[in-house]
Parts: sequence; C-alpha cells; structure tokens
Amino acid sequence: MKKYPALITILFVFFIQTTSVAKDPPKWLRTTLGVVGTVLGVDNKASSTSRSSTSSNGNTARMPSNNYTDYSLGTSHPILIDSKHRDFNIKVKRCVASGDVLIIDLIMTNKSANDIIPFNVYGGAGGNQSTTIYDSEGNKYGGHYASNSNVKIKSGIKSTYSSDDIGQRTLVSNIPTTVSLRVEGFSSSAESVKLIQLSVLADVWNLNWNTKRENCVSIRNIPITRN
Repeated sequence: MKKYPALITILFVFFIQTTSVAKDPPKWLRTTLGVVGTVLGVDNKASSTSRSSTSSNGNTARMPSNNYTDYSLGTSHPILIDSKHRDFNIKVKRCVASGDVLIIDLIMTNKSANDIIPFNVYGGAGGNQSTTIYDSEGNKYGGHYASNSNVKIKSGIKSTYSSDDIGQRTLVSNIPTTVSLRVEGFSSSAESVKLIQLSVLADVWNLNWNTKRENCVSIRNIPITRN
C-alpha cells in the first residue's frame, strides 16, 4: 500500500466526485479536492460544470424548448415550431391571404394524459400577453397595448374573432383544437410569415408570457397562399 499513495489518493478523489456528495460538497471537501486535484493533475471541471448547470431542485437550469419541423404545407416548405413543451403539439393547417387580410389556422393538441387548465391564447391587444407577427418584409403586426390591434384570434368553437383571447379555458387531452389568427392590413407583397410570437397561457407547461416573455411559442417561415 505504501508504494502507491498517489494512486490511492486519485481513486479516493474519483469516488468522491462520482457519488451524491459531489452534488453539494461541504466547503472543506471542495477545498481539499481542489488542492489534491492541483497537486495530482486531476481535472475537476467536469463535475463543476455539471453542478453549475443544475438548479437546487435538481432540474436543469435552461430555457424550455420543444423544437421541431412541421411539413403540413408540404416538404418544400418546412415550418419551424418551438412549442416550449413536448406535450404541446402545434401544426399549421393553412396560411391564406385575400387582399390585405391574412388567415392562419393552427391545430393545437395536448398530448399529455390530463386536461390543461387554465389554457388560453391571446391576440394582438393583450398588453404584455400580445401575440406579434412579422412578415418577410419586416412588417410587424400586433404588439403590446395595441388597443385597435390588427391581429385577432379565435378558437374553432367561436364564430367571431377577438383582439383579446380565444375565450377558451381548457385544452382537453388528445383532442385537436383549431386556433385561427386574422391579420388585417397585411402586406400584399409579403411572401411568407417569418415569425409568429404566439402568446399562450398554460401554467402547467410553464407557459405564461405575461411574467416570462421568453416563453412565447414561436412559429417561423410559413409560406403564404394568395387568393
């Protein structure tokens, strides 16, 4: 044993780093490991990085995301969607312009086993909760505190559009729901919708743009069909 003191020390350090103690080691142990690691050339960066990227409750501290590509309008027009949660599926059913009015129909499906309550999607006049749309020419539609917003919204069960929200409070499990956006004053020469920042309320999925603006659902590169 006396012939291999360095090997024994290295094995001890390795054992400490790979056990639960490494997740939140006491100060004296961190100091000891740092000194021993410096003397023996043991790299502690991997375990440090792992700890710094993990919050106190054990969840990875990063922004929520669920990126995927939607080919509903054809393989030549891939649409990029980030619904922010793996159980929240969104597809683009159509994007049609007639004159200066654009209609975008979305299909939303709750893939989880439970109904999502509360649930809501906001139009362009919801204050901090406003949905915002950008076209391929850089024009912006909707936005914060737009009292006469040109971005209106409704769910499939409604007959009229509203600047505020879809008026729906539940997203039923595994039942597709149609959400339609109506944009008035839309450019007659724009070829696509470059970005929809869709304001969705679903606290269960950590979606609440009113308090976490980075949590808006994003839909990019939607081609436009013109009548």
